[in-house]
Amino acid sequence: MLKKALICFGSAVGLLVLCLLLFVYKGGDEVTFFQRQNINQYLSSVPFEQDAGGNNIIMPVAVASGTDEYPCDTFLGARNQIDYATGYIEVKAAVTPENEVILAEGFTSYNEGESVRLSRVIDQLNEEYDDCGIVVELSEYSRLSYLNAVLVSRGMVTRTVITGVHENAVSYIKGFFPQTKVLCDYDGENSLSLAEIRASGADGILCTGEAFNSSLAEKAREEGLLVWVDCGSDVYATVKAMKFGADGIVSDRPEFISTMRMWWEKDAFEEAVKNSKE
Repeated sequence: MLKKALICFGSAVGLLVLCLLLFVYKGGDEVTFFQRQNINQYLSSVPFEQDAGGNNIIMPVAVASGTDEYPCDTFLGARNQIDYATGYIEVKAAVTPENEVILAEGFTSYNEGESVRLSRVIDQLNEEYDDCGIVVELSEYSRLSYLNAVLVSRGMVTRTVITGVHENAVSYIKGFFPQTKVLCDYDGENSLSLAEIRASGADGILCTGEAFNSSLAEKAREEGLLVWVDCGSDVYATVKAMKFGADGIVSDRPEFISTMRMWWEKDAFEEAVKNSKE
């Protein structure tokens, strides 16, 4: 009886270890065994959409991650993103009680030191690039007319994407930015359907890397919604988003995306992962 129990226990432990190795453990290339199989399949065929020159149609975005020395709510932290020139940079914006639009990780950040005006970052961006845009993540929903005024004065109305938008706030926020793309946060568990999100005035959705798949991309486009994917530093989510033709990617690792755009092949994947960490 004891022997039988020990055999069952050992089998259960072995099965648990196997499941961890297949579904949880990530090797040096930062993906699980099954994710790697999917990646190999994705990279064996061309991406979902390409332009006439055979280039992948994608708009990667450098997240406001700053640097080790300069955090993202500093000018040099935001300046670090501009150097990548990936189509867009991302900033988190807040409006102070004095109605200044600043960079902020949260709407109280301006109390913690010298604030950086969003207009200064935009001016630097416009000085170096003619067509680079910004993704503005909202820290709060008050005094948004001042944010819109900055976008208008800097000619950024149509080169800006607004994120950090709860599904119940889409209509309210779109009222401040009628000519600017507004993306509704989407994690697959929203109470509103994609059709209802579109009807509320959203131009698209910003979904998590976990929620994004080819089926979601197809359904969103049927409703006339853009699909952006917040991949963070997840290389699997990034490859998946590129494969199925996301309209934009929010990423901590723009150099990984740049490499995969140039060499959409299995042999380049490990090298891209390695180089993007250095």
